[in-house]
Amino acid sequence: MHINGSITAGYTNSNTEIFHPVIAQKNLLLYGAADIIAGMMTGSSGYQISHMYFQYINQGIYSYSPPSITRSSNRADMLTTIGSSNIDYLRVPILTAPRVSKNPSDSIDYNGNHIMFSATTASVGTVGNIKGSSSTQYYFSSDGVNGVSRIFSIALVAARDIEDPSSDIIFSRLNLNTTLTVIAGAHPTVYWSIRIS
Repeated sequence: MHINGSITAGYTNSNTEIFHPVIAQKNLLLYGAADIIAGMMTGSSGYQISHMYFQYINQGIYSYSPPSITRSSNRADMLTTIGSSNIDYLRVPILTAPRVSKNPSDSIDYNGNHIMFSATTASVGTVGNIKGSSSTQYYFSSDGVNGVSRIFSIALVAARDIEDPSSDIIFSRLNLNTTLTVIAGAHPTVYWSIRIS
């Protein structure tokens, strides 16, 4: 069995609800993905992928180099940067139930199950009034005293306890090749596709 995936990130216009993609990348599955899959296979509760993390920095001109991500990275690694250099993150719920599509199992080249997750900052509030999910509570806005908010890293997450982020397990994560800069009149949006074949 092979599991891989990719993301498409961009902006959803606040008025028209039209999505404009600007970034397309492959993701990296972390070792936490194995824990999530094992939890699902044993019927344990709380292992459903339910959130995305949008990690961002408030900076006028982007000059940050995020730490590299390896398969052994986890939530603790991400949190080591929180609070430094105006870095924070949003814990964004998956927008709708994941959509599943499947190529016929009798096809010549079985392409497997495609699972699509989507999340947008619109589900946590109006851009400009949103604050980070950590104790630092840095603003998330198209402007601010330290500069515009720029999303530089995202993660796909199983929230084992909705009220306790410390129990979250990261399934997959990546640093964006280009930051997703917060702009007025639009919501940063991510579509995350996982393929199992």
